[in-house]
Amino acid sequence: MNKKIKVLVIVLAVGVVSLIAVNVFKETRNLGVYDKNVADDQLCTLEIAGNIAVTRFNDKKVNWKKSLSYGAGSNRQAVIQIPSGTHELLTTFKQSKSGGSVSVNNIKVTNDFIAGRTYRLTAVLTYSDGETKETWKSTVWSHSPKSVSFKIIDIDAQRRIDEAFKMLDEAHKQ
Repeated sequence: MNKKIKVLVIVLAVGVVSLIAVNVFKETRNLGVYDKNVADDQLCTLEIAGNIAVTRFNDKKVNWKKSLSYGAGSNRQAVIQIPSGTHELLTTFKQSKSGGSVSVNNIKVTNDFIAGRTYRLTAVLTYSDGETKETWKSTVWSHSPKSVSFKIIDIDAQRRIDEAFKMLDEAHKQ
């Protein structure tokens, strides 16, 4: 076989294996609907980034565990539909890596949820040098973070902002 063809076959094989690995480790756990008595048009979706557990929802015990705790990040999450309105979530974050570990328990996060929208609960790791990483974007860290905080992102609003900037950028290029 020609040397160029052998190299091409190897490159393609590595590419296929990489794609398979990405899809194998992509995991979403659907937790269903929190309150089935709420009308569908009054629900919103909450994505919970890996390594985060929600243990209470408006002071009621829930079982939204950190079931996706290994290799968490953008490729792992739990999803649940919750009623619209203002809600308080009691959250926990735990993660261990060879560079250290971090654990934060019983942090309250409050947010106003709008029906029909999608939200993402993520942990923000802050390091002593001021660098921050959101857990749904990255899980690579070489040392333990100085602090962990939580935030809820309105994904639909963020998507509209990103699209507006893209349109402005395209218009500016013309």
